[in-house]
Amino acid sequence: MTKTLSRIFETSVQFLAVQCLHKAVAISFATIAFVTSIPVMSLAQTVPMQGTVVPEISTGAMVGRLDPTKALTLDVRFSVRNSAKMEQLINAQMNAESPNYQQWITPDEFTRRFGPTGKDFSSVKSWLAANGFQIIGGSREEGYLRFSSDTASIERVFNTQFADFGNGNFANLTEPEIPTQFADVIGDILGMQNLDRLEQGDATSSLNRAARKIAVSKLDTHSRSSDAAFDSAYLGESGYRFAAPDFYTLYDESQVLSGGNAGNSADGCVGIYARSNVYPEPSIIADYFKYFLQYSRFSSEPVLTISLSKESDPGVVGGGYDVEAYLDIEAVHIIAPGAPIRLYVTNPTILSREHNVADALTAMTSENKCGALSFSYQDICTRRSFFTKTLADKFRRAQTQGQSVFVISGDRGADMC
Repeated sequence: MTKTLSRIFETSVQFLAVQCLHKAVAISFATIAFVTSIPVMSLAQTVPMQGTVVPEISTGAMVGRLDPTKALTLDVRFSVRNSAKMEQLINAQMNAESPNYQQWITPDEFTRRFGPTGKDFSSVKSWLAANGFQIIGGSREEGYLRFSSDTASIERVFNTQFADFGNGNFANLTEPEIPTQFADVIGDILGMQNLDRLEQGDATSSLNRAARKIAVSKLDTHSRSSDAAFDSAYLGESGYRFAAPDFYTLYDESQVLSGGNAGNSADGCVGIYARSNVYPEPSIIADYFKYFLQYSRFSSEPVLTISLSKESDPGVVGGGYDVEAYLDIEAVHIIAPGAPIRLYVTNPTILSREHNVADALTAMTSENKCGALSFSYQDICTRRSFFTKTLADKFRRAQTQGQSVFVISGDRGADMC
């Protein structure tokens, strides 16, 4: 097992340390030729969105126009309202001399002060319905509307074109257009592409039951320039690896834990984003804990709650997603053994990667149950607006509510396009 367990606590104020650089895309005449003509809305009544085209269309191999009958599921994500006032609030909440220092607001107050107005929400919903789209989810409190339709209708209404990149992959080739009256209301549209990649932060070797049975009986003592020694667990053929209990030494946590602070604070829980459910049997989770429990007299099995974040249950998904969930549970629990864990599970087999991440963040911030939110994935080469609007707005909402977001920085560099 080569996964570095410390990585989920490498903090970042954005989903990546440095976003993938947005590339200007030149669509050749040959590319345009295969796209059938689509009725153009009056430019006087519409405005193109910005940053919604994924960089990879400039290098991807297109196989033709996307099937006009293909059904797509899209989200309209509403912009934060009164953004300048929200920034003032955040600055005051972080200023120890301000009367608003650490005076976090509730989700209801956030909706009232910074969410879409009832009028704007209803107007966008009516516009979508009037164009034949089926509304299938979302609310004003959550800050989005989910709808579905065929590709041809979406191309017509948003004055854009979709290309087929093979193997079920597709993307919009041009910026979608929206009514001018919604220019400051609609912040982003999700579901128009699936070329981006959502990956764990580093390579993970397969972990089978035989590997789990290897006893952790050897220690390797290292020293740094500061002469601070710490122990790494021996994981069989993988050798020595930095493990969750090493936090006890690196951050002098043993004193804190011995003093009775095991993470069981008023913040309630630690929320973890997962792309797989986990087996409910305690013995399964215990397999992942047996490596490290001998290092910690504070830990037992975690108090775990599963939240499906309004998505269907994917079950236990392979491809490393299930291992990721177990490792995150393991690391969080060993570091903060007194904190309950809430696993926010999304379904990678149905909705897009953008939907998965946004749904988890929406649930985490709308529920406001957990004071710490952990993400062990990085979204690679996605659209610029997904970072600057969808994710940034949700992270800022978390901040106003006193929720801390922890995101991996990545083991292979920031720009992984």
